[in-house]
Amino acid sequence: MRNIAIIVLATALVILVAVFGFTRFGGAETNALVTNSSDMPISEVTISDGVNPRSLGDLAPFESAHFQGRLEGDGKAVISWQSDGKQYEGAGCDKSVMEAELEISGPSLTIIACR
Repeated sequence: MRNIAIIVLATALVILVAVFGFTRFGGAETNALVTNSSDMPISEVTISDGVNPRSLGDLAPFESAHFQGRLEGDGKAVISWQSDGKQYEGAGCDKSVMEAELEISGPSLTIIACR
């Protein structure tokens, strides 16, 4: 009887850990390439899932930054940046995509690909 209780408790613990793992780390792993396609530098480029903004830093003209990580939740990621002293933001790809390619040119955000 004691062995059955231990097996039941161990099974319940394994199920609990698995469920917690899937809900806590359930977002898609995203690879995004963000390129500054303008003649001017842009600064403070971030990608956010609405909760956790991740900094990609500053981009010189025609420079790219790579983001790899999890974006939690539903909907589109938000890309923000500064150009010519002004703050801009735009909607990127859906957070569930595996690969994204985006271009920033001054105040404009262009989605090249969402796969």
